[in-house]
Amino acid sequence: FHTWFAAAVVPAFVSFLLTPLVALKLMPPESRTTSDAPKVAKQRLDEMGPISDDEKVFLFVMLGMVVLWASSSLIHVKPAITAFCGLGILLLTGVITWEDCAKNQQAWSTFVSFATLVGLAEMLKILGIVEWLSSVVTSKIRAAGLAQVPAFLVIITSYWLIHYLFASQVAHVSALFQPFLVMLVETGTPKIAALFALAFVSNLFATLTPYASAQSAVLFAGHYITPVEWYKAGFVFMLAYYIEWLVVGAAWWRLIGLV
Repeated sequence: FHTWFAAAVVPAFVSFLLTPLVALKLMPPESRTTSDAPKVAKQRLDEMGPISDDEKVFLFVMLGMVVLWASSSLIHVKPAITAFCGLGILLLTGVITWEDCAKNQQAWSTFVSFATLVGLAEMLKILGIVEWLSSVVTSKIRAAGLAQVPAFLVIITSYWLIHYLFASQVAHVSALFQPFLVMLVETGTPKIAALFALAFVSNLFATLTPYASAQSAVLFAGHYITPVEWYKAGFVFMLAYYIEWLVVGAAWWRLIGLV
């Protein structure tokens, strides 16, 4: 954890500062003054009334699930078990009903599509297609005579852009993280740097498309942004993050002795 935190803290902090500036430039708000916002927010909260017992149960269940997910590697409780336990508690306490679950078409669509994609990714690994693809791409890079840094840039860029073809981070990482890690190591990138580079990119491409991640799908469903605007913003953010993490990340990693 210490190594991961040290590698990410500075470039992630710069990203934290950069993100709202890029968003402001891309899609400036219609109004920059919200003097009535506190008053309206208080009025809406008063209309909603105090937090209900069902909302309290839901809050504690969600917090418990987050803790279990975050500590799954330590307590050896699989995320799927945590999810089903949380759902079971909500059903038993009456916070939600099975009818509520059955009518949630978007959730079922997400469940089926994610399960299909993860299953396909696993079959690609079982059939040896992932290993074959890794060896072919690596041989092409070597044949092109690329040095370590150009090879690194080509592989990382390819890994990022390929996410246009994936409907989730899980499917992408399950299918391609290992072969691209092998490619980076075999073309001269230090193992720890290769691992962190792919891990951070696997989070950064979550905004690439409206279907790039579960979070993107939820945000896009709010209809605050059109598909064209999302694709444009996703591409611009990809360039911004790419340059920022490449420049700041490389300098920081060299400073802390990671590369």
